[in-house]
Amino acid sequence: MCPRAPSSLRKFSTSYEHFTKTRSWKYSMQDASVSKIQAMNRKVPAINKQNFDYFLVLDFEATCEEGIKIMPHQEIIEFPVIQLSGKNFEEVGRFHRYVRPTERPILTSFCTELTGIVQETVTNQETLPDVMNAFDKWLVDSNLISADHSMKSLFTFVTCGDWDLGVLLPSEANYRNLELPDYFKKWINLKKAFCKWKGYFAKSLTVMLRDLELNHEGRLHSGIDDVRNMCQITRSLAKSGYIFQNTSIYVDAKRNFENL
Repeated sequence: MCPRAPSSLRKFSTSYEHFTKTRSWKYSMQDASVSKIQAMNRKVPAINKQNFDYFLVLDFEATCEEGIKIMPHQEIIEFPVIQLSGKNFEEVGRFHRYVRPTERPILTSFCTELTGIVQETVTNQETLPDVMNAFDKWLVDSNLISADHSMKSLFTFVTCGDWDLGVLLPSEANYRNLELPDYFKKWINLKKAFCKWKGYFAKSLTVMLRDLELNHEGRLHSGIDDVRNMCQITRSLAKSGYIFQNTSIYVDAKRNFENL
């Protein structure tokens, strides 16, 4: 039989074992905390300083007919805008209106099927001039512009193509004798920005989403849903290091727009 160790030695051994276990657990927890912080830092990359304080992501929907050109012009029937912060690209504001067309007041079945907008949605809405006035007021209330249209914050529009601000809005404004504010005359074509960063031209919103491994949200050709998906793409490009700049500028009613 082995002789028993003195009680004082046994107490020391037990205390030392408890100390080493506690110390080991403490440093394991510290290591786990450090690893967690490092993982969080890897998941949230820093966004480069942008050229704009805010990005207004816009996607109009308009009257349409399958295989037929609408005369005298297409009319805007949905006017959705989401305001993104240029610092973290999170939503900080939203403007969304449906618009009553006047030249072709009855929506075609093709238009309803494409956009999801039914006749009852637009029948009692304001017409484009009133909606544009409401949008102007929203910009003032959001501290983006002053009442005299001078800029209070640096902002630009983001569109999926040049059609919205290069063709559709100028065409309808010209027909209705509406003067477009200067803030509508420069914008970022998201497809061009995507091409500069990724090296190829994506023909559609869904192609960009697929490339960036983003899930499509809502209904395709719903203006507000398209804007939400464009926000995803814009945010993803920014988080990957892209610095946005305007790609297009409106010139006049004949030339429509040109690349910057």
